[in-house]
Amino acid sequence: LLAGLLLLGNVVGTFRISEMIAAAPLAAMFYDEPGLAPMLIVISLGIMASTHGTIYRTKLASQHRFRELAKMRSSVVFLRNASMVIFALLDFGAMSFAWPFLVTSLVEWSIGLWMCGRLHLLRSPRFRLWPKLFGVSSWMLVSTLALAIINQSPYAIVGYFVPKIILGVYFFGSQLVLQINIIFAGNLQDVLLPALSSMNHDRERQNAAVVRTVRALVFASSCAAFGVAVVIPELER
Repeated sequence: LLAGLLLLGNVVGTFRISEMIAAAPLAAMFYDEPGLAPMLIVISLGIMASTHGTIYRTKLASQHRFRELAKMRSSVVFLRNASMVIFALLDFGAMSFAWPFLVTSLVEWSIGLWMCGRLHLLRSPRFRLWPKLFGVSSWMLVSTLALAIINQSPYAIVGYFVPKIILGVYFFGSQLVLQINIIFAGNLQDVLLPALSSMNHDRERQNAAVVRTVRALVFASSCAAFGVAVVIPELER
């Protein structure tokens, strides 16, 4: 099944990434920003490379190796943000936000290979399962698209009406706050979905587990949000 998922993900990813690369020059013309095209191209390549990391995360989750999974995701999140700072210090300019996507995707791929070993995913692509995979995952594709629009459309809209420096401050501030969601919700998703799937035979127990998990997540996220609010004045200086 993983072989089919990898090949299917690569096919769909290649199609979508080709659209992004083709649209990059148009976006640069629309915003009158020539540097936008190479940024979108590098980010697109990073997204395509992340398919392999996703497969390795799926493998770890299916084996209930949640400790390794949490380490993998947390390491990638830390590296992505740290590399942005490093690239900025090296005078990469706006590309400091683009190259980390490609770097962290390749690093995640390497970490997954180290944790899981070679999975030989291309030996049996199982094309007959593709229609079923599309049917089962269609709601996830739609929700992912909706989430991407919610997360990214504010930057696209604000960037058209305000100067770049204001957009940069807004982007930095929002990304700082979103790290709470990425760290907590990301790791929770990797752990929660496989654990809850094992309770499908007991809906009452499954519902109770969801409620307890949401309560714990809200409490932890609230504490982290207050922590960010405390350090924000120092970061502004």
